[in-house]
Amino acid sequence: MTRPRHLEVERRDGRLTPVSDTEQIRVIVVPAGAEAEVRVVDSNVEVLQQLVGGYFEEVVLDAEMIAMCNEDGLALKLPKNERVGLPPFVGDFIVGRFDRTTGDLVSMTDADVARWLTQLALGETLLN
Repeated sequence: MTRPRHLEVERRDGRLTPVSDTEQIRVIVVPAGAEAEVRVVDSNVEVLQQLVGGYFEEVVLDAEMIAMCNEDGLALKLPKNERVGLPPFVGDFIVGRFDRTTGDLVSMTDADVARWLTQLALGETLLN
């Protein structure tokens, strides 16, 4: 297994914004109406926006995990994402690992993937 790659981020206008676009990270993509899947994606903002269908906002799930969803999902009347309990997401969203020390998004570990795929499959609340 390759070592996790990091995505440097900064806050701009209250948004978490990647500032590096050369590396990849492993995330879970949770499409509305479909099964969650693990993907290795380019870490640039355009790819992350494509995955959620527009500008994204982050929701802190626990000390090391965040979800990124379409910040205009309700206004756009995106479909409710039935894969999760709380928080109630609309549209597609991403689950990823956040390094509190560096402020970077990093690739999810095997343990992260197993835990979050199980929670998503069971429709459990994502907030701890």
